[in-house]
Amino acid sequence: MALSLRASGVAAVARFGSRLPRSVRVISFDIFDTVLIRHVEPPAAVKRRVAEVVTAAVGGAAKGAEQAARRDVLERSLRELAKNAGRDPEFRLDELAYVWARQLVTAGHRPVEELIQRTELSLELAVCAVRPGIRSVIERLRERGKTIIATSDMYLGEALLRAIFRDKGIEHLFDHFYVSGDHGAGKYSGRLFWRIVADLGVAPSEIAHVGDNPEADARAPARLGIRAHLFRDPPDIRRRDRLAFYGELGRPRRFWRGRHLLEVCLSIAENEPDGARPDNAYARYGWEVLGPVYCAFTLGVIERLQRAPVAKLFFPSRDGYLPYRVFTELWPKLAASAPPETSYLYVSRQTASTALAAFGLSYEDAIVPFNNPRQRGLQSVFKAFGLPDALLAGLAAEHGMADLTVPLDDPRDVRFDAFLRDDRVQRRVQQQAAAPRELLAEYLGQEGFFGQSAVALVDIGWNGTIQQALWRTFRQRADCPRLQGYYLAFSGGIPYRFGSGNEVEGLLFDARRGEPVERVCVHYEELFEESARSPEATTIGYRRADNGGGVVPILKAEDAPERGSERLSNAMIGAIQQGVLAFVPVFARACLLTGYGFADLKPFVVAMLERAIAYPRREEVAMLTRLNHCEDFGSSDLMDLATVPHGPPIWHLREVLRHVRGAHWRYGALSKYGGVPLQALLRLVDLVRRR
Repeated sequence: MALSLRASGVAAVARFGSRLPRSVRVISFDIFDTVLIRHVEPPAAVKRRVAEVVTAAVGGAAKGAEQAARRDVLERSLRELAKNAGRDPEFRLDELAYVWARQLVTAGHRPVEELIQRTELSLELAVCAVRPGIRSVIERLRERGKTIIATSDMYLGEALLRAIFRDKGIEHLFDHFYVSGDHGAGKYSGRLFWRIVADLGVAPSEIAHVGDNPEADARAPARLGIRAHLFRDPPDIRRRDRLAFYGELGRPRRFWRGRHLLEVCLSIAENEPDGARPDNAYARYGWEVLGPVYCAFTLGVIERLQRAPVAKLFFPSRDGYLPYRVFTELWPKLAASAPPETSYLYVSRQTASTALAAFGLSYEDAIVPFNNPRQRGLQSVFKAFGLPDALLAGLAAEHGMADLTVPLDDPRDVRFDAFLRDDRVQRRVQQQAAAPRELLAEYLGQEGFFGQSAVALVDIGWNGTIQQALWRTFRQRADCPRLQGYYLAFSGGIPYRFGSGNEVEGLLFDARRGEPVERVCVHYEELFEESARSPEATTIGYRRADNGGGVVPILKAEDAPERGSERLSNAMIGAIQQGVLAFVPVFARACLLTGYGFADLKPFVVAMLERAIAYPRREEVAMLTRLNHCEDFGSSDLMDLATVPHGPPIWHLREVLRHVRGAHWRYGALSKYGGVPLQALLRLVDLVRRR
């Protein structure tokens, strides 16, 4: 008996091959868990997924889990038939597809048989990867003149296994394939090895075999006189154990499905050359933290659009920039149908609100800029609605507000109320906003906004200001579509009235659901606004192109002081977005393999946000607070996030409290003072307040 049991890993296989005597002419490799690895464990999980996909395609009352159980029964029957015929208990996929199709449908069996085989192959192509390092080992053995064969106890036949190897770029490395299902003989009984001996005309002593199963790949061939090497890779075994562990946890408990999907993503990243995680710290944060968030959100949008299709889909600038890119990458990977016509729309809170002012400036709209802690009274109101200071300065003075920059701490200020009730004020506002409204209408028209039955807006959030302004501005038009807003988070901080024809949903957080844990999103809004934003400046208006090319957007001037600071952040934000986009194909593949939907992933994604926002690591705080965020609605102030981690010494307790209260990211500010204990206390306070 020539049996090697102690060595492990691909390096050990290379040593085993290099020490083989010249008399060994043929080297056999087990396929699964030796040459190929799987990103889903155990293999039965792939079978369950095939049952889900086939059941969904065929329809009927049975669920995927029921069909998976029926498949198990059919497989046992086929094995028993083979055993009774004197063969090893093996079968082929086409045999299974034949009997399974006749249980799934009453007529038209052949297309269902083909669907089963096609689905099985497509999922195996997605689930399998070449084990890192094994390719070069096989190439060196071929250079030494060895005949290389692939040997497997498997119901997939040679043709399907060749298709998998071809897809992975390694079919040319193997001279022959021997599969138990094709021959009715398995490795474990020794019969498949005897078939190799007979077909190739070699003695057992001229064969070496490498595989991971102690019986089928080591003891069985060794009993025949074949040199056997038991392949063991402890890190990979731990990877497979984690996949199986979280997969089993996720079956009855939805929370763990998100964790399981991330394990699948990590398996792909660690073992596929085109799925590797980036090295740059910002890009890595995008891949590991924000990638799952944006991809899960986009998956939720895709599911809703499939249930309730729209004619046009718009991503408003600037915060819609990254969601737009993720959506256009993810839809073709997850959806079989064509997406709705999709556009990146140059519209901002300022341009939408300016158009709305053509109907006058209501009190409810005018106080919105006061939500900005850095508001400067009437000047902030004027800027938010595109009104020049000089237009209304004289009338403001008449109402006792000569200094337009004095903050209005009380929105119910009688002077402010009287100012808005002044007919002269309203006439000037309407006249000033008429032309911007007309230009916005022309721009929306050329983008295909009007004349549709329904359109959807996808954005980060938080209050649906753009959507609300568009609806109120154009709802009287006969060709105004029904609006549906899908937001990462909807805080409802401004009491806008949404309803029939103008609906909104926050996918990860919606204040109307009353889930305080989800509210963690709003405790660091800048994280999403910064990571998602376009490198371009804010849209501040529109103009007609000189060459008759329609209406084009006007962006904030690049020489604006705050714009220069923003540009300094663009490289860092670009790296974050690079990481998020690198995660998209990995996420899509993991979704295909697991079958998880948005509802499955949301609980764990919210938990990830809890960790990232409420319990950030100090290095994350230092990294993220280098980004500059400009508030472009009512002011042009930069939110100086760099002050967050640089508070006063902890012994100056009063100053510390003042610093934390005033920070844009209070949990980040606490990272300097011991981190988790104080962050946990603040989190408890935030949760109690919202119950």
